[in-house]
Amino acid sequence: MRNIVQGPASSAGRPQVTWIDIKDPEEADITYLQETYALHSLVVDELIPPAWRTKVEVFPDYLFFAYYYPIYSKAHRHTRPAELDIIVGKNLLVTNHYNSIVPLKALFDQCNLYEDKRGNFMGQTAGYLLFHVLTKLQEGSLVKLDRINKKLHHIEDQIFMGNERQMLQEISYLKADVINFWRIVSPQGEIFESLHSQNHSFFGGELRPYFTRL
Repeated sequence: MRNIVQGPASSAGRPQVTWIDIKDPEEADITYLQETYALHSLVVDELIPPAWRTKVEVFPDYLFFAYYYPIYSKAHRHTRPAELDIIVGKNLLVTNHYNSIVPLKALFDQCNLYEDKRGNFMGQTAGYLLFHVLTKLQEGSLVKLDRINKKLHHIEDQIFMGNERQMLQEISYLKADVINFWRIVSPQGEIFESLHSQNHSFFGGELRPYFTRL
């Protein structure tokens, strides 16, 4: 399903920023992107079948990268990755995903429903919007890290109360959760390093402090 929101018109002469969010992509969505924005066939081929690794690819008019967001599965009691494909150009941001990613949806809904939020997040360039998207995703990851930390303290408390045997299974679940979380977020450093190194040539250097912060 494809949803589109347009940023406000810029008084500084910048074109409007367009954010296209696609959940559960279908051939019609990919055809629309290819015909409207002349995406390279290599990028198009990456959008429907799920990828299995973080990647960054640089094209003359846009960047393409695969980002992974940690989602906790209550059924399996561990963290698993949710793929998010991102295409960013001068005035275009495309987010493509299969799983519902709460921070991403929240930000998109804010831009779609509230004019002031749309101005704050989409009033400059797609690079600024990308920074806000990645910031929200990082904040969401930290919330999940806090959950792991609280579990750890709970287990410690129970062990000190003499409930070591009862905690053995909880320790096993938590260990798997920590390992999976780290495997998901660790490769993201490649994305942030690439954005930092590419921003001068692609975004004009004005976003360097923002990507340095990421």
